[in-house]
Amino acid sequence: MGKTERIAKSLGAKEQPADCVPRWRALVRSLYPIRVISHRSLRGPFDRETFLDAMTAVHREAAMGEGLREKAVGIWKLERICFSYCRDGNRTLHGIDLPPEVQPISHTGLGFAATELAGFCAEGISGLIESCAHPDFRQFAYESIGCIWALQSTRVYRSIFRALSRTRIPRTRLTPWAEFVDKFPADVQGLLAHGHGRALYLKKFNLGSAVREAIALEGLDSSAAMQGIAFAYAMLNNGDLDRILDVGADFRNEELRERFQSGLVAALVFWDWTFPGFLDGLHPRSSRQEGLLDKAHERIGTCRRAGRLTNWLIGA
Repeated sequence: MGKTERIAKSLGAKEQPADCVPRWRALVRSLYPIRVISHRSLRGPFDRETFLDAMTAVHREAAMGEGLREKAVGIWKLERICFSYCRDGNRTLHGIDLPPEVQPISHTGLGFAATELAGFCAEGISGLIESCAHPDFRQFAYESIGCIWALQSTRVYRSIFRALSRTRIPRTRLTPWAEFVDKFPADVQGLLAHGHGRALYLKKFNLGSAVREAIALEGLDSSAAMQGIAFAYAMLNNGDLDRILDVGADFRNEELRERFQSGLVAALVFWDWTFPGFLDGLHPRSSRQEGLLDKAHERIGTCRRAGRLTNWLIGA
């Protein structure tokens, strides 16, 4: 670690951003996605036709929901259905007629399945993702690997996750994060760190605690992890989105502040990609929120023209 990085970590370790979500509420909310994906009807097995029908039905129902909660539940259901399909079906998402709106969350499910099938063997995970993923959306599968590693690294949360989600991820001793991530290509390592950041908020259910752990962990790209923390913060606390978008302006470290803002924008883009028109229904309540929405509109426009979410995870 160089002198500049040590100084940055030292400064960041003192960050205590204002958190508009009480810790007890965040704890309850962090368990809700696991409750959703544990539902028996989402476990499959699914053949190809049943899988496509289930994905279409869940996405349509969520899109018709009036509130963000219904849409969030739909996203978690889509993730679980795809996880079950990739684990128990023919596993591939390449060449299958999935709407682009559900491709990102589908590939997150593929990442979970790849980890269950290959354990935490980097070569095995990469082989499954590269052979089964749609090339335009493979980044989402890799991103979820970092999330799974972080969830499995804490015994209490690992037990809760296993019990409720019914995953069969091998009970292997995890190598240190720095060693694990170093086995992946450079372009994948930032994605893994973003996923790790997502899990940190789920585990800590407190913004400041998640940020400080992201900064302290050896070998973790704290900038990418910061964006993942902000992404999870916005997605999980969707009922408070009108307040969430004003959080993070008080970070003293400029890079952390910018990355947190990027994570909030990425969450908005993800919502609008999955449910087109979502951004049009938001009404900014401050100049900061207006700026974030402008960035999200600009980014989703670029993504729509490209036909995929383009490099949205890092440096949005």
